[in-house]
Amino acid sequence: MNNLKRIRAERFSLISMIVGIAAAILWIPLLWLASDLASDFVQAIFVYGYPVLSIAGLTLGVIGLVLSARKETRSKKGVVFAVIGIVLNLLVLAVSAWLLLLYLFVHPVEIAL
Repeated sequence: MNNLKRIRAERFSLISMIVGIAAAILWIPLLWLASDLASDFVQAIFVYGYPVLSIAGLTLGVIGLVLSARKETRSKKGVVFAVIGIVLNLLVLAVSAWLLLLYLFVHPVEIAL
């Protein structure tokens, strides 16, 4: 029974890490596509999709970390995966917040000038 709980905790951590890696890797081509000439759909992915994706990955990472750090289901691999996932998702969330700040406040000022 404890082995199944440990595997489930490692799975949460691994999914969080995969989401963080995918979000960090996909950031570069989407940033290139989100220029002023890009469609509203691509900009909507940045403004709404990335924060939701990173919050979901962050939530999964925290759940995986808590489950992997418990005494009965202790797993070093799960803790490492969860920490990597949490760090990557926090990084993507911070960059998404910065882009949202630019998109909502700086870009309209540039258009007005």
